[in-house]
Amino acid sequence: MKNRQKFIDLQKLNNDLKDHNLIVLTDSYDFSHIHNSIKLGTSNHFGCYYDTETKKLIKVYNKNLIWRRSGFIEAHLKALPFKAPEDRIQNEWNFSNNFDTNTPAKKSKYDAINWTVDIYKSKKYDFLPEIIFDTPDYIGIEWYIDGWRVLRPDDIVNEVLGLPVVTSLFKSTMKQIIEMQRDNTLDNSDTELMDILYTDYKSLADVELNNKLLLSYTDNIKKDEFIANYKPCIGICGLDSDDFMINAEGTQCKYVDLDNVNIMPRLNNTLWIPDGVRKGFCHPPLDIFNVDESIANIIYRGKRLEIRL
Repeated sequence: MKNRQKFIDLQKLNNDLKDHNLIVLTDSYDFSHIHNSIKLGTSNHFGCYYDTETKKLIKVYNKNLIWRRSGFIEAHLKALPFKAPEDRIQNEWNFSNNFDTNTPAKKSKYDAINWTVDIYKSKKYDFLPEIIFDTPDYIGIEWYIDGWRVLRPDDIVNEVLGLPVVTSLFKSTMKQIIEMQRDNTLDNSDTELMDILYTDYKSLADVELNNKLLLSYTDNIKKDEFIANYKPCIGICGLDSDDFMINAEGTQCKYVDLDNVNIMPRLNNTLWIPDGVRKGFCHPPLDIFNVDESIANIIYRGKRLEIRL
């Protein structure tokens, strides 16, 4: 079967690997037991392959497309304006499938990759998956399947007499997420960095787009307010419950979307639970200035729950 992920040069990747041999999965492989089989071959962020050496499924990212200021986002989203979420998805898809894997990455001192690989390899934060391999162009983690499933709402919140009660698993996971961001804060006196983040912020705060994507931003914050109130960090752009995997015993929780780790204008302490209609819809506005590191938010059934950690 032809490699559907054109942004993964499988031959080059295998040449760089000593203890792994990745092959493309055939259409005959039975994915009926896998929660995210729909992502196989259709994602524009990663590719999934079978490792004949370790007998595991591996999720592979092209590091020239993620974690770079001058790469995946800037190269096409800013060049191709969009008015709806569907436009953004189509633009990302077109870009990734036309990406030349032989093109050297344009590097910036504000590429998140300058921090992210070391964060993952430190193994300091249990909620991050272990890096299986790291080459100049690619990074791979285990594609969690056997003994793992997607985090469900009842793993996070239990109803007791009609009232939501947060689980200890959620509290311990959010403590680590906040700790990771706090450990990797950046200098908000760096004017170049804050200019970049403010530009990103303003592009996300477009009123028409905000109404469609329901982003937790407003478009009336002046640059001096932004710099004074925001502390940039390496964080997770989208904390959605269905981006986490949990083991069968319910003791381990892994955030498996590497591409969502990036430079953030502020610490992220809010987890979203899909509401059954469309992820993120019907949420209340969040306080974008004052982030209490001892409190985590859950957007649950369209309402925000504040949890003291």
